[in-house]
Amino acid sequence: MFVRDQPGQRNRPTVLLLHGLTSTADLCWFATFPRLEGRYRVVAPDLRGHGDGPHAGRFSLEDVADDVAALIDRLGLGKVVVGGYSMGGVVAQLLWRRHRDAVAGLVLCATAADFRPVSARGRASVAARRALLVGARVVPPSALRRLELHIGRAGLRRTTIRQSTEPLREWAAAQIRRNPPLGLVAATVALRSSSTEAWIGGIDVPTACVIPIFDTVVPVAQQQALARSIHGAIVVELRADHGGFVQRPDDFADAVVSAVTAVADRVT
Repeated sequence: MFVRDQPGQRNRPTVLLLHGLTSTADLCWFATFPRLEGRYRVVAPDLRGHGDGPHAGRFSLEDVADDVAALIDRLGLGKVVVGGYSMGGVVAQLLWRRHRDAVAGLVLCATAADFRPVSARGRASVAARRALLVGARVVPPSALRRLELHIGRAGLRRTTIRQSTEPLREWAAAQIRRNPPLGLVAATVALRSSSTEAWIGGIDVPTACVIPIFDTVVPVAQQQALARSIHGAIVVELRADHGGFVQRPDDFADAVVSAVTAVADRVT
């Protein structure tokens, strides 16, 4: 399990950063790492089914949360401030739910409490991906490789990295290609089947929500609803789309650092 780990001040809480779907730790947080360096210990893993994270035969967001809890225990981090982007934000919510003794605070970025599709087209898309996972178990290896190549190319077309500079765009695309395509399909099915609405209002740790106000992937209204459902949640707005971490990396890092600082101050 690849983990980015940089030291910080001992009197401040550790910040654990969880990336989003199709991303990696380095891709999602590359602009944030130097802004937090020296202030907080920062730990950022590649999650299950992504990059150099665990490539298990099954995928559930609950399992990913348990992976993260095991990492916290293995590194002896104690209670951490958990920052999660999009899918990572759902994992952060589940980490609080399943391992409350590990979570001191939350920074939820570009995420929501309910990712289940509301349209018939959306539900059909999830069903097709689920069928694809079943079919991948029985197709010949050569056909599977062609299928994975197709999925990988489709994933690149759907990313929001087109507005970034050429060198950054090329590096970001290379990071995305590190992800096992079928792992991304499994993660998509899990995310699009998830809802934390039944218990999200019970979160009782300091929380901040970073909301990209031009987000076209996770509806802004759902992000705002998440913030309202958590008592005392701080809202930090970011003038960016869902790919703000590569489109506007400096602004993204500023927003995340502002949210982390607000939560960490409440924790300490």
